[in-house]
Amino acid sequence: MSTPGAPMLSAQIDAIKGHQLSADKREFSIVLDAKHVGDLSIVLSADHVEQLASIISRVKAELPLKSGASDQVQVTAPRTWSVAADLKIHDVVLVIFDRQTEAQTGYALEPTAAKEMAVALVKNADAVLRKKANEAK
Repeated sequence: MSTPGAPMLSAQIDAIKGHQLSADKREFSIVLDAKHVGDLSIVLSADHVEQLASIISRVKAELPLKSGASDQVQVTAPRTWSVAADLKIHDVVLVIFDRQTEAQTGYALEPTAAKEMAVALVKNADAVLRKKANEAK
């Protein structure tokens, strides 16, 4: 967001033409085809890439589904996770992914749902481990 009263630059983006990660992996650049401007290059520090990805994920979740895409799910693998009981306010079980990062996402589960999820997680984890064990033989 811009500072109130300050001029804000904006451009309609017609296409994403390319991207590149710097050799030292400290900067990310993206080249955009901007209407009435031409090629526009934006450079972000690595710290801001995670923040931008989080913003884009939140916006994507609010966009209407494309027709035929209702059976598709975006899957990400969180780096960290935690589980906690909220006994003071809501009496729910909290599941938090990527805690204390820009990508932090949390879910509140009713106790019964949390127990059902725990059982399902164990069942499915066992299936994956069995498959891996059989492949290793």
